[in-house]
Amino acid sequence: MAEREISVDELKQFSILNSLNPAELQALKGILGQVTLNTGEILFKEGEASNEIYLILEGCVEICKTGSQETFVIAENKTGEVFGELAFLDGSPRSAQVRAANACCLLVIEKEPLYTLPFCHRIVEKIAKISSEKLRESASDLVGSLEKQIETVKTQNDFGQFFIYILSLMAIGMIVNNLLHTYLTDISPYSLGFFVFYSLILLLPSLLIVWKLKMPMASMGMTMENWKQSLIEGAGLSILIIVLFTGASAIVRHLGIWNLKPFSFAALSPWYMPPIYLLHTAAQELFSRGFLQTAFERFFNDKTGVRSIGFAALLFALFHIHFGIGAVAITFISSLVFGSLYRRHKNLVGVSILHYVAGVWAFVCGAM
Repeated sequence: MAEREISVDELKQFSILNSLNPAELQALKGILGQVTLNTGEILFKEGEASNEIYLILEGCVEICKTGSQETFVIAENKTGEVFGELAFLDGSPRSAQVRAANACCLLVIEKEPLYTLPFCHRIVEKIAKISSEKLRESASDLVGSLEKQIETVKTQNDFGQFFIYILSLMAIGMIVNNLLHTYLTDISPYSLGFFVFYSLILLLPSLLIVWKLKMPMASMGMTMENWKQSLIEGAGLSILIIVLFTGASAIVRHLGIWNLKPFSFAALSPWYMPPIYLLHTAAQELFSRGFLQTAFERFFNDKTGVRSIGFAALLFALFHIHFGIGAVAITFISSLVFGSLYRRHKNLVGVSILHYVAGVWAFVCGAM
């Protein structure tokens, strides 16, 4: 393809040439070469010897690094930009491969012909400045990349500890359940002592891992931010829960598909059980939503929250296996609602109230 005529105005668009006057630009035209590339065509490969600098008159080129199995695009240069300055300055082999992203027309400046021009030092100074700026940018990008890698390794390490913690809690839950059914048959899972004991089993190790992972308490819902919205929605859903549980228990009794206990407020006696149960549910929400759901969301980078809510609900439901399969199913479904409410406000106030009302009314309706 024949070389096209280059105007002085076209040369002025390049930062390394903008200090030259029209006469100097006209003189420079005498040493310029031209290269045309089709899409995907390689200009030079990594490691090749070369000392030219290239100015993109038209089109776009990709700067690529070759890995063990594939080639990665690390940067793009477009019309009006310059590339190849490092090899031009020090004569070192090309540090990357360059290929055409689309049809390109490039201007080429070779070192030896350039040095014959009396004003070459001004161009070289500009080239050195561009090279320095790119090196600083690359160093900054490298630091940022290293910081991300360090953070990734730390997150992986934290997730390993979290995973071991979850397995440990599951093992504790199974042991407690086995003891209840095998040796401790005289202890009721509805008793005050069991509530306190089981809450401590869940809460104390959780607080230990929170301290270990340096998770801020505010990130687990222990904050006053959004507490009013959380309270209003929690109260509204609590009323809905009462209506639904009452209706569902009536239908189940009528159809005889589940052997429920009699509907009775006596299930809340003695008088200190409701306030104790309130503390119990608050501790459970701190464990299940504040800690579990928040940790899953963090480690899975869960933008939608769907997986985090589901995993936290499943694990929390399994800790109710000592109440029976029915209780596990109810707890799982309820926890999906609890998790969704918590995600909306990231505050434990509303979800703790909702959990408390749901639990109390499940006792009243005879489901637990």
